[in-house]
Order: sequence, then C-alpha cells, then structure tokens
Amino acid sequence: PNDLVHACYVIEGIRDFQEHGGTKNLNFSSVHNHLFSFSTASIFFEHYPKNLWQEERVRLWSIGMLIYSLSVNHDFEEIEQNISSQLSKFYLSPGQYRFRIDDDRIMIRQHAHLILGLSYFIYNNDRLSNKN
Repeated sequence: PNDLVHACYVIEGIRDFQEHGGTKNLNFSSVHNHLFSFSTASIFFEHYPKNLWQEERVRLWSIGMLIYSLSVNHDFEEIEQNISSQLSKFYLSPGQYRFRIDDDRIMIRQHAHLILGLSYFIYNNDRLSNKN
C-alpha cells in the first residue's frame, strides 16, 4: 500500500523537477490530484487502497505534509474546509499534537511536518499573511 506522507514527497519531488528545468510534458495537475485518492469528501486517510482506510490511523506528519502540498498548489479552501477540522482531532494542548488520533504520543518529527505545512499555508495565503 501507498501512504499519504510519501505520496506528498513524490508529488513535491516531481514539482521541484519541473520547476528546475525538468520535462514540462507531464500534466502536473493529474499528479497533484493523486492526493485526493487518499480522501473521501472531507477526510484524508493514511493509506491507499481504500480497504485500509481508518481515520484514527492517519499520522500527524501526513496531515502536515498534505497541508504543505496543498498550500504550494494554492488549495487553501481544501485546507480550510476539510483538513482544519481533521487536524483539530490531533490537538492536545497549545503547541502539542498527538502522533495519531488514537495515540497521544508527541513526536518532534511529526510536529516538524505540521509546522512546515502550517507555516507555508499561513505565509502563502493572502487572507492570512501580513507581508507588508
């Protein structure tokens, strides 16, 4: 099975390849839309195929990397309408998020991916950033 965080890594690698002189013959929109194969209308899951879907198994780093990938693509509405409510299920206390919805461990690597995603989302979303 494929997992969400590694799908994001691959998609970002392809994006970087194209942006730095790689082939332009690839329909990046189709590549990016692969992320949505990990979701229903409003919930993202850790693994693909669908028979492995369990919301409580999605890891924080997957949500963080997903927020980053969607932010780079300016898919801010997807984050605001769907992922923000899913992210709230990871919240423990200010600055503390669970490893998974069903696992209260706190892991720095997981938080680092969330910080990457949220910082890119806030900085690149004109409605939220203060770039003056």
